[in-house]
Amino acid sequence: MNFLAAINQLRTWGIRGAFRAILRLPHDFAIRRFLLRNAREHLNTRQTNGITVIAPISGAYSLSKTMRDFVIRMRNVGFPHQVFDTNCSDRKVSRNEYEDLLTPKHEFNVYKYNCIVEMLTSPLPHNLPVRRCRIAFWESEAGLLDVYPYLCDADTVIAMSDYNFAYFRRMLPSSVNVAKLIYPLMPIPVGVLGKLEARMRFGIRPDDFVVFYNFDIRADYRKNPLGTLSAFCAAFKDIDSCKLVLKINGITACPEKMASIIGEAKKLGILRQIVIISEYLSQSDLYSLVNACDVYLSLHRGEGFGIGIAEAMQLAKPVVVTAYSAPLEFCNEETSILVPFRSITVDDNRLVSKMGPCADPDMPAAATALQRLYHDPGFAGKIGECGRQFVNHHFSDEAFKASIEGLVTRGADNASR
Repeated sequence: MNFLAAINQLRTWGIRGAFRAILRLPHDFAIRRFLLRNAREHLNTRQTNGITVIAPISGAYSLSKTMRDFVIRMRNVGFPHQVFDTNCSDRKVSRNEYEDLLTPKHEFNVYKYNCIVEMLTSPLPHNLPVRRCRIAFWESEAGLLDVYPYLCDADTVIAMSDYNFAYFRRMLPSSVNVAKLIYPLMPIPVGVLGKLEARMRFGIRPDDFVVFYNFDIRADYRKNPLGTLSAFCAAFKDIDSCKLVLKINGITACPEKMASIIGEAKKLGILRQIVIISEYLSQSDLYSLVNACDVYLSLHRGEGFGIGIAEAMQLAKPVVVTAYSAPLEFCNEETSILVPFRSITVDDNRLVSKMGPCADPDMPAAATALQRLYHDPGFAGKIGECGRQFVNHHFSDEAFKASIEGLVTRGADNASR
């Protein structure tokens, strides 16, 4: 990484994050040493078509979750793969969510398959004779400023939406291949509670009408939680049976942003109608929380995929979504309620403005959509069922298998030229 990239990374991490990075150095060195030794031992292996995943599988980051989902989907469709976990911290994730996904170290072979898929950074040296793919999202809050060097170092950058693909292709050098891979939306996990049971689990009354939003507060501008409060207030203020449930990640890192959300809720007079859940939830618990609710609301300013939206649709929940960016791949007028928007540009290096225009969703339209779902359960049920059928088809095992096979086959063809 060059000096500018290092400065940008320090700015992103902050002093505390830089200190944690220093503490990780011995662990990172041990991982690098293991992989180099493994590479020397297996240098003459004849590679076959398949995927080696090298990433912080057990991390609580959004990309780590994506990598776990990616491995689960490969396992479900029987695609050849092996997995090495590089995580050394952030152990919020229970071992039973990832342990059976990992390849035992004595069976791991860097050269076993013809494609390695990593997250943004990698402990592997640059000169290993194996094709390297990097999975990334559109959602870096400073555009590609911080991750650009890592993406340029890959043979292939994997995008998981058409919108994402178009952006990467426009911004990355022509020497870097960009490939579209259908998002590995995992099946609904075992142990998801029914609606009433889930409401008991999370302290929600049986007869409440519940609007739900799951977001990371560190991306507050793009996720637009204040817009969510505004739309909910316009639709349901002073209706005590209407609740807004917010699953918020990253609160401890951004107490000032959390304070602004609480302050805005007090100002709008809806604080008593809000339920905030900030603890880490397992996949089955998170799906249970979604199942406890009546509608998923995402008034985002831009998404690289929109996994919370897709997971709500899996559970037949009607979704109200800004009609912009990647969610339009699976949200349309039959599967969701699309909220119109106007394009805005934000002149701030910390924000997503480097990705292009942002969306400013129409709050009155969002409030009207919420009221319609509240007053017309039949319509809500129809939208939810259409969404469920669409995502089940669009992200089916057959579609994912074809997508991953195409990724590996095209990469092998390119490498042989």
